[in-house]
Amino acid sequence: MSALGSDRIIAFLAAKAQFGPPSSRLMPVVQVAGRDFVLLMPSITNVPVTELRSPIGNLSAFRDGIVDAIDWTFLGI
Repeated sequence: MSALGSDRIIAFLAAKAQFGPPSSRLMPVVQVAGRDFVLLMPSITNVPVTELRSPIGNLSAFRDGIVDAIDWTFLGI
């Protein structure tokens, strides 16, 4: 078991152009470096901080859509 606070929760991204039409609520579209990606909430997992590299972007502008996807994933609302 890892030490408390040494993991981060992540969801994978897929290029929107290669993914097709996503479920807008469960898998919102976000932008990183000017490109559209689908946030794959069904793939949510934890990873050790030591496995993460430098940040490549900031998704705070997409917070409402991300929180909505989390609510839908865990609460069905």
